[in-house]
Amino acid sequence: MIEIDEINHILKTTNIWNFSIYSYDLNQSDSLTIVGSMDLGYYHELEIRFQQVSYISLPTFFDEPLFRIATKEEISELRKLITIEPDEIVICIMTNAGFSFEKTPFYIVASNIEYTKGLVFYYERENLKENEKIAHWVKRS
Repeated sequence: MIEIDEINHILKTTNIWNFSIYSYDLNQSDSLTIVGSMDLGYYHELEIRFQQVSYISLPTFFDEPLFRIATKEEISELRKLITIEPDEIVICIMTNAGFSFEKTPFYIVASNIEYTKGLVFYYERENLKENEKIAHWVKRS
């Protein structure tokens, strides 16, 4: 899948390694957004959105992920727990969870994945450049 390849390329060529779940919106077609940055305390640089999410197995914070399509064996194991519709994709996120240095597989089942690259600041800031914005939840003076 092209989006996953592009996301992994961004991760390999930047300092984006910290990730968190940013939002899950039932009113926006069950949309899950995860964000990545070098420092999630001040900004994020990458947003990954999953549409029509039916299953999430993912820590709220995680580091150094690798995204891929789940294998047939992994999908078979998941089918023992959940129903996976034919039009859904199963994304595997291999990541360091908690204090472990070993990569652990986590899964998201969704109909679509897309991403946006650009700086989103978590504080008020002037003179924004192209592809920069302030997070919608920041209080402005």
